[in-house]
Amino acid sequence: MARKKKYAITFRLSATVKLTEKELLMVVNGDSTPIKTKLERGDIVLGGGDSYLPGCWLTDDDNIPQTVKDAYRESEADDIDIDV
Repeated sequence: MARKKKYAITFRLSATVKLTEKELLMVVNGDSTPIKTKLERGDIVLGGGDSYLPGCWLTDDDNIPQTVKDAYRESEADDIDIDV
């Protein structure tokens, strides 16, 4: 089985998680399930408080797929809240 490419995103509190393009699109569209799942598995440790992904961290990262950048721009959000 081929492994899907994953892209590392860092969100507030310096937590970093690797997500596939599909998972990134889910997060950009307001679905925090991929991050919740990884939290439940212990793949992420948060420092506490509100978590969010600054939108510029997506748009300024040359490694993030253009489809994700376009979805973020269409959302017209400044930051993406991570509901955890």
